Amino acid sequence: MTHESHDLHDRPPRRDQEEFCPYCMSRVAAGQSCPVCGLTQGAYTPAPHHLPLGTVLAGRYLVGRALGEGGFGITYIGCDLRLEMKVAIKEYFPVDRVSRYAETSLAVVSRVGTASQDYDQGLKRFLYEARTMARMEKQPQIVMVRDYFEANHTAYIVMEYVEGTNFMQLTAQRGGRIAASELLPLMKPLFSALSAVHAAGLIHRDISPDNLMLERGSVRLLDFGCARESARGTETMTIALKQGYAPIEQYQRKGQGPWTDVYALSATMYYCLTGKVPPQSLDRILEDELIPPRDLGVDLTEEQQAALLRGMEIQPRRRYQTVEELHAGLYGSVPGAKAISPAPSSSLPEQTAESPEEPKEEPVPVPDGPSTAEPVLEPPATALARFRSWIRDHRRISIAIGSGAAALVLLLTAALSGVLFPAPPEEDLVSSAGNSPVSGTENVSLENAPEPDRDALFAEAVTVSTLEDFRSALTDGAVPAILCEGQLALQEIQDPSEQMEITKPVLVSEGCELISKGALVLRENGVLWMEGSLAGQGCLYTDGGMFVADKGSEIHYTLCLEQQTDLVDYGAEFFNEVHVLTAPDRYAEAVTVTNGQEFREAASRSYTKAIRVDGNVELLSDFSVSVPVLITENGSITVEAGNHASLSTTNSLLNYGTVSAGLHLAGDGAQLANYGRIEPAGGELWLGDLPDTGTKAAVNLGTIFIDRYSVIFCDFLNIGTITVEGEFSCLGLDQANWYNYGRIEIAEGHVNAGSRRFYNNGVLLVGGDMELAGFLKNNGNLTVTSTGRLQNRGLMDCYDYDHFLTIEEGGSLDTEGGVLVTRTYSKPSGEITGDFLQVDFSAIDGLESVKATAASAQELLDALADPGVEAVLLEGDITLSEDLRLSKAVYVQNGSSLTLDNGATLTVSDAIFCVNGALTCDSLTLENGAMMELIGQWVCGEGTGSARITGNSWLYTRSSRLDFTSLSLEEGSTAIYDPGEGQELSSVLLSGGSTLVYASPEASAAQFSLTMDENSRMLQLCDFTVQAGTFQLNSGSYWQFGNLSLGQVQMTVGEESDLISFDALFTLGPEAVLDNRGAVRSDQFHELSTAWIQGTLRNSGMLLLSGAVLEGTLDNQGTIYSCYDYYPITLSGSGKVTGNTTVLLPEQWST
Repeated sequence: MTHESHDLHDRPPRRDQEEFCPYCMSRVAAGQSCPVCGLTQGAYTPAPHHLPLGTVLAGRYLVGRALGEGGFGITYIGCDLRLEMKVAIKEYFPVDRVSRYAETSLAVVSRVGTASQDYDQGLKRFLYEARTMARMEKQPQIVMVRDYFEANHTAYIVMEYVEGTNFMQLTAQRGGRIAASELLPLMKPLFSALSAVHAAGLIHRDISPDNLMLERGSVRLLDFGCARESARGTETMTIALKQGYAPIEQYQRKGQGPWTDVYALSATMYYCLTGKVPPQSLDRILEDELIPPRDLGVDLTEEQQAALLRGMEIQPRRRYQTVEELHAGLYGSVPGAKAISPAPSSSLPEQTAESPEEPKEEPVPVPDGPSTAEPVLEPPATALARFRSWIRDHRRISIAIGSGAAALVLLLTAALSGVLFPAPPEEDLVSSAGNSPVSGTENVSLENAPEPDRDALFAEAVTVSTLEDFRSALTDGAVPAILCEGQLALQEIQDPSEQMEITKPVLVSEGCELISKGALVLRENGVLWMEGSLAGQGCLYTDGGMFVADKGSEIHYTLCLEQQTDLVDYGAEFFNEVHVLTAPDRYAEAVTVTNGQEFREAASRSYTKAIRVDGNVELLSDFSVSVPVLITENGSITVEAGNHASLSTTNSLLNYGTVSAGLHLAGDGAQLANYGRIEPAGGELWLGDLPDTGTKAAVNLGTIFIDRYSVIFCDFLNIGTITVEGEFSCLGLDQANWYNYGRIEIAEGHVNAGSRRFYNNGVLLVGGDMELAGFLKNNGNLTVTSTGRLQNRGLMDCYDYDHFLTIEEGGSLDTEGGVLVTRTYSKPSGEITGDFLQVDFSAIDGLESVKATAASAQELLDALADPGVEAVLLEGDITLSEDLRLSKAVYVQNGSSLTLDNGATLTVSDAIFCVNGALTCDSLTLENGAMMELIGQWVCGEGTGSARITGNSWLYTRSSRLDFTSLSLEEGSTAIYDPGEGQELSSVLLSGGSTLVYASPEASAAQFSLTMDENSRMLQLCDFTVQAGTFQLNSGSYWQFGNLSLGQVQMTVGEESDLISFDALFTLGPEAVLDNRGAVRSDQFHELSTAWIQGTLRNSGMLLLSGAVLEGTLDNQGTIYSCYDYYPITLSGSGKVTGNTTVLLPEQWST
């Protein structure tokens, strides 16, 4: 019996359809067993929802047995009756969205409500990627799409049918391992094929040994053509990932790209080489038990192993970003091997008008309560997203979107089912860069950028090698172009309050370094051509000009491009973000409106792609829009006096005009570029939501005026002017990074800087109150005026010489609770309350007559013994086998090293020790007011070194490699610990009023022990995950500015101690215990950042909460205070409170 598709019957069924075996599609006589597979048709009974045997689709494709079924669809073996060729047929059939009883109808039936909408959305994705794959150039290693069509209220993709042995089976056939000498040549052709696929905007997302086939000696990659499906409404996401081969970003809602396939491909090769399935990526976050292949006897070179392991890096940013990079790492060291090049964009035919049918992403709903699965310790970012998603849902904190209300948050711990999801190019208004120049947008190429003529631009260039000549040439109209040589430190001639303008071609030649910590702007006719390096962590933005990054150049700068074609990249290396601000294509089909009525009508139409405001739009009440909005110079969004209405958007806002209404911009894809004026009169400015919802960075090149309560959660780049003024003005900079290259003036009111990092490279004027609860790096002008008050609770880094810190008479800088570091020749002017760390480098930077250079061990010892020498500069590599004591300034220059072997110790007493090169020793002591600055690296011979800092000494590490694991601080000493890489710090002892500042961006420890005595302090600026250990706070303060996540940890807060969380999440894991006998408090700017208690909290002291989710046990024998006028504890799962359940609200505190 045959079944004709109900929807497509353009070709009648053939009379000899019964002659094909439903199992293998070989020819078979009617009623006989198949001569190939030996089976008979009657031996197979399809599931009720599967297509019956003999069904013909599109009048051409005969359906056989089901080969497999996943959460999103069913795969059948089939036969192309026209070509008499075996095929694989994929049917879109999301089991949780549709149903079918094939005996009565072949049509699928979707469920009602949101499930029906979800099904339609997924169906469009399925067809979109089928179309994209079908248009691609054929890649022999990729199973390609032959046909696609709709039928039976669903869709089908017809693909090649591959017969062979999958790599899971092949590994078993080879005795459990495939030799590297066999595997590497087999896999090599796959790299170029994947490169072409990635260039077309597609990602496989399911590379694994059972999706790789060996067919006639060649590797074939299966399962392209699978659509991913997103969940909507109140239902949860479906996760269908292969453990061991799926990287961590596939357990999240975003962040996937070619690097996702890099991980899966590397993990697949790891399995084939070792016979071991790699540990699940989520498990590796907590404890990475991945065994290097060479340790298992695999015949890889060290370089090949390093490449494979880098391809399996847990964090996407540390991983190879492309298959080209992985290929170069694996095959670059093989004689005769050549690295592949990225596939040209021409591999994907030009898109037609109907191509961009990729449905827009929508916010994923918050599930009804946290997962019931056994809780595990998560990294801070994941824990923060999951917790905040849950709590926002339960507290009903939401922002209106369109006609309804939805929590603008994504559940990052959920992942989409399916394998392949196309990522068609989409220009982001603001995008962050990884290794590629512009991440999140179509990569800039020479095909879509005007190619400048280097020879013509610089044919008459004037060569400069000094700052004076450079400045003169910039303003000299007779100089047509400039060629820079040597090193030019622009900050010596550039006032931080001013932006240096380039209006003519400037070439920074190879070997030349252009250094600036301020802002450079490329105006009309301005071209900056980099062959050397652009350094100093400044900012460059284009305003009619162009930036050319030549091959080999290094860009340590933040770039803000007016449009994407302002950057021409010939293969430079980018270390900072690249932001594209205007993205004109985004507004190409915008609807122009000139008043409020037209604006509301345009926003309500489902087909509106963008809105262009070219007149005054007056808001009568709060209003939401989900499409991009462009406000022209003639446009404005306003409210009447006394009206506090706000505009909410989850998309991009590009403003050249005026916004005087309140502004809420939050959610996945929300982004802001302001060239005009934003002054939310009577309203609030709310940029970003909780920081893990996907809000992109905001950029201000205009003016922002704040006079009411406002919060900025997202990364913020200011090149314009921001003013905080007004009796009720209050601005919270929360849990993000701030970069100021313009002017920020706090005229009055309050600013709470709870940001992760605040980089001031411009002008910051504090005339009101500013509280720093995090990290501030001052490279510009920071002034506390006569009416200002700056309270530092975190770390103020005023160490570098090219900054200004001024406290005017009447103003105050209070740093008693935090740490301030500076140098003598950049000493702050004005009165400072509290101690600050200050170093005098005059001995090293002073007269040559009192300095000596040592290039050998004997020269070093002689110089140390010479009373006429005040400082010693080390050149070359020096090794000592005996203990070394330094009592005068010693500087290990860049490229030099000092090694103490055979267990020899190093002691620095009442002197400065600066390491810009390398130090190797197992034991270091700083005493009697010594100071050590570490810019290079400190390597311990045994990998378990120790540092003891005593007698008011201090250690300052600056993103260095640090191998010591034990740290002891005594007698009022301080350490600023910022490891760029190296061993984990596992043991810390603080006593005698000492302070440890943990300053790295993020940190983790498998085992960590902290003991705090005698009124000592620890300032945790980073996100910190501890899997196991103890925190013994006998006497002192632990101040938490980054997220803290504790696994099998016992934490005791003594009666004379406190644990304070400043705008950060505190997570007590299921096996953790917190015994509070002193004070634990949540010092939050708002109620959203709080505590998550999964383990046991025993309170016999004071507990002050702004809000906590309790999944474990709270045994209260002390006092609980609430920061707000509601009960601060939300019970979840088996969470319970025992003992005294009374909570004192703010009005009850006095009693």
